[in-house]
Amino acid sequence: MSKKINVTHKEFSFYESIIFILYLCIGFIPNLQAVDKIAPQWLFLGGLNFFAGVFILKNKKIFDERISIHFKSGITLFYAFFIIWGGISFFYAINPTEVLVNISRQFNVFFMYTNMAILLISINDKSKFFSLILTIILSVEIYFIFNQAFQMISSYGQIDSGSLTGVTANRNIAAFSIALKIPFVLYLSIKSKTLKFKTLWFLITTLSIMGLLIIQSRASYLALGMLIAGFSIIPYIFFKENTSFQKIKILLLVFLPLFFSITANKIFFASKGADAISRASTISFSTNDGSVNQRLRYYSHVRTHVKSNPILGVGLGNWKFKSIDYDKENMVGYVVPYHAHSDFIQIGAELGILGFLSYLGIFILAFFLSLKLLLNPKFKRNKKLFIYLILLSLGVYFIDANLNFPIARPQVLIIWTLIIGLISFYYYSSLEKIEIKKIITKNKINFFALLILIGLVSFPISYKVYGSLKNQMYLLRDYNTNKFNTSINQLEEMDMKIPNVTVTTIPLEAIKARYYINQKEYDKALNILKLSNKPNPYLFFAESLKSKAFLAKGNIDSAYYYSKKAYFGLPNNTLHVANFVKLAMYKKDRNSIEKAGSLLLDNHLSANWQNIITAYIDIVGIGEKKLIELTDRAIKIFPGNPNFLLLRKLASVSQVNISKGAKIAEEALSFFNNKNYKQASVLYLKAINEDPMEYSYYENVATCFYQLKEYGNAMLYSSKVISKFNPRTGKSEYLHGISKISTGDLQGGCEFISKAIELNFLEAQIIQKQFCKS
Repeated sequence: MSKKINVTHKEFSFYESIIFILYLCIGFIPNLQAVDKIAPQWLFLGGLNFFAGVFILKNKKIFDERISIHFKSGITLFYAFFIIWGGISFFYAINPTEVLVNISRQFNVFFMYTNMAILLISINDKSKFFSLILTIILSVEIYFIFNQAFQMISSYGQIDSGSLTGVTANRNIAAFSIALKIPFVLYLSIKSKTLKFKTLWFLITTLSIMGLLIIQSRASYLALGMLIAGFSIIPYIFFKENTSFQKIKILLLVFLPLFFSITANKIFFASKGADAISRASTISFSTNDGSVNQRLRYYSHVRTHVKSNPILGVGLGNWKFKSIDYDKENMVGYVVPYHAHSDFIQIGAELGILGFLSYLGIFILAFFLSLKLLLNPKFKRNKKLFIYLILLSLGVYFIDANLNFPIARPQVLIIWTLIIGLISFYYYSSLEKIEIKKIITKNKINFFALLILIGLVSFPISYKVYGSLKNQMYLLRDYNTNKFNTSINQLEEMDMKIPNVTVTTIPLEAIKARYYINQKEYDKALNILKLSNKPNPYLFFAESLKSKAFLAKGNIDSAYYYSKKAYFGLPNNTLHVANFVKLAMYKKDRNSIEKAGSLLLDNHLSANWQNIITAYIDIVGIGEKKLIELTDRAIKIFPGNPNFLLLRKLASVSQVNISKGAKIAEEALSFFNNKNYKQASVLYLKAINEDPMEYSYYENVATCFYQLKEYGNAMLYSSKVISKFNPRTGKSEYLHGISKISTGDLQGGCEFISKAIELNFLEAQIIQKQFCKS
């Protein structure tokens, strides 16, 4: 019978172990003055890849056969195609520079996978080694989570789960970084023989689940559910010969930590703002859930784009630009839909169907190879158990990749890379020697040397990105606080070519122009702004600045031209709206303001509605049908907002009539104060006739009729306020309620009294106590 491939080389294991530990600890690298910690992490990854690659090349005799096998691996081929296809997108991308930045990152992940898959040959007990290292790392992550949580309780008495980031950048990354490692701890729990170690792993599992519960990432709850379900079948697959009691003991390794975690959460943390049960109950696939709605909207945008661009997408890393064009009606300010919240569909948008299939193919093939290993009767049970558990970990990543964007985060990618490297390694190590010979290729060392060369070329890109993100720490701080603390000299020294946009997609050259406008160097700013919209043509940040510069120079026509471009390009941006309506009123541009009014959507900010309606009234005047319909829409969308009631009045009633109504109402008030309710009611009705859009006149006449015991008229006018104006003050509901009660309709009256109380009209509480006790 043919012998299997030899997979151990003890003499080099120390160095390989150190390299693996360095890879797995990349997540601990802090910001190092960058606006996002991924910048120094990508930089470190590039450097580590190079040194690991050189180490492998230097010892090529040891790794020769493994290198050959790796480059013939199906996972490697799928992955390599994905990288090459992503690189080709440079030639058609919206922003080619962003392709360089992202292909450098994805290449380094591929290079890391290659290094890991090759170096694995020197790690003897892989399952134990990686489980121990990842458990130690997990313990550190858990410590930081609980440390933050207890600091919050100590300072504020509450846990802000959204700010529980541990050593990561946000809570989703923290949660999935924990969830990905739990299967490795469970492996140690199953394999440990001594009570003290079983207790230790049990404690770490419990704390890990408890950490997930207080972080309150709903997506990680789904992942945890999948993990527990997957673990539940282990005794019945891998330990069939065990007694029922022994199987239950294995199940308790996960179910007891879950029970203790939920119990501890309910007793200690639920009252501190981290109630896991309540949070889990909000998991929904209903479109009434805002988060679900947002994701479905993003998915819809991608689907629309891929339908019209099935082969070539927008370029690797470029969806954050094109997504603005699709989501501009929903965007607030310059907060862009940076990710599609699914790596798979985002890659489809960026690289088309081929890119999507090649990336998805990595996962499908990894699952298929794992299945073959699990069904291989010659593969040892301990190894099968390990493969099964890392497959569960891959499932966690798959959930993350479908709901978030781990492809952008090195800390999570490293675990994914290790998993697919392990699966690939174990599969090819299980083949017979005769099968291995068919795989071996002659030019494998050349391929590997090419990777090192490309890695060396990509390193300066990572370095430039890190430098840029350090600069952006100051630039974005200035922008967000509307300050200009960065000097012009500092600006001129900054490299704004790679990358050419901020982490928020604002073109860096446009950011620079902002400082020149502040210095009143308008011509220089305008020269910079000529090409500064190219990196991101959908944000219209440059157009907004151009308008500002031209306005300062006194060139109203150009200022208005660019203000319209900015507004109609990004219509829910408060800055764009305010600048546009100011100049539209100056130019008396009725057509543009009517168009702007017709484009207002229910989800647009109330401030933008107010600005556009105000300009509409200023330009068109009163009584215009479309304008009145627009104000009616605004009142329905923003009930209780008094500004829109006022705007509808200004759109419907002349200033002369408003003044007449106010004068008559003033006279009516004097009669009311003297308890001459009859004369007061006559005058309030006259005021309504002059100004039918002032709801207080209706409320006042309703009050008069109530005092006169004319309850029918009181209900008539109070109901007009409720149905026509709905100011949500509670006064009209109160008047309607007490009038109904006075006519003997106790049930109907109490319903309106309850509504008045809901609207915080305090006088209604007295009536409720007297008449509505039941």
